[in-house]
Amino acid sequence: MVWVVRPAEREDVAKLVALAEQASPRLTNLPPDEQRLSARIKASLEALSSSSITRPGNECYVLVLTDTSTGEVLGTASFRALAGGDEAYYTYRREELIHASQQLDVRVEVPILSLTHELSSSSLLCALALSPGLVGEARADARLLLRQARLMMAALWPERFASRFAVALPGVLDDEGCSPFWDSIGHHFFDREFQDINALAGLRSKSFIAEVMPPYPLYLSLLHPRARQSLAMSHEAHKEAHAAWQAEGFEESGHVDIFDGGPVLRAGTERIHVLTHGRWLPVRLTDRPNGTPVRMLLANQWPGAYRCALLETHVSAAGYLELTPAQAACLHVGRGQALRVLEDRL
Repeated sequence: MVWVVRPAEREDVAKLVALAEQASPRLTNLPPDEQRLSARIKASLEALSSSSITRPGNECYVLVLTDTSTGEVLGTASFRALAGGDEAYYTYRREELIHASQQLDVRVEVPILSLTHELSSSSLLCALALSPGLVGEARADARLLLRQARLMMAALWPERFASRFAVALPGVLDDEGCSPFWDSIGHHFFDREFQDINALAGLRSKSFIAEVMPPYPLYLSLLHPRARQSLAMSHEAHKEAHAAWQAEGFEESGHVDIFDGGPVLRAGTERIHVLTHGRWLPVRLTDRPNGTPVRMLLANQWPGAYRCALLETHVSAAGYLELTPAQAACLHVGRGQALRVLEDRL
């Protein structure tokens, strides 16, 4: 069995809809809507087939994780070249205001939230969803592969992406699926439940929220205590993902999602392990690899036929990456061609 990440194709849309419906919590960037997802897959295929992209723009790349032995789609993840490609990407930024009076000898630092779109020029790592049938070690491997396969794209084609990356993680929800953060802020301006507004944002965008939300600073002391407690905290189901992104080089940005107050992490290219530690190795085909196998992240160099996999492979004394013909076929690579290689740290 070999798992491979490849670009999503038009015939994958039904499976992506199913993954979206099974995601818990529901992901804004992965709406269970066939028309919306079909349009994204079409845009992704067009971007990957283009040879004229020299800077990040409004491109969106949609990938799927497949089992090559069965063809089954086990997961998906996407990547926006610019978070604000065709419209601003809004977040709340945590700041402090100083209230001072010399006459009263008072100086108070007051925490606030300011509406901003400064992350619009970052590349945005979007929704990652896995089949609920994946559990334990298999689920961890699948998440790792999808996470790193997107970063490997940035290592291969840096001109397509920004010099800084951001990833927004789902925030805290209560047992009824309500967001304390939304109930304390957004609900007052929209009079709609969190799940309703989250679904609407998946079909449109989050920019309409910023058009209605107050542009003035929000004083944290005026929010409901549950909203303050949940601020910048990841949903329980995404705490492992939070730690994994930090292990990749991402850090807290001081920004939170405008819906649920979930954390937004960011990193420059110089901090991201996948971008700074990879190397190129030529391929040699063999039915009987020699030496001790090492698990590696491998990716080919053709956008339209992009393939990425975690495989146990061998590197010969002469510096060749030894693959079986079956492994090479999964990666769409031939004898003498080079793969981008990253040794697994786990």
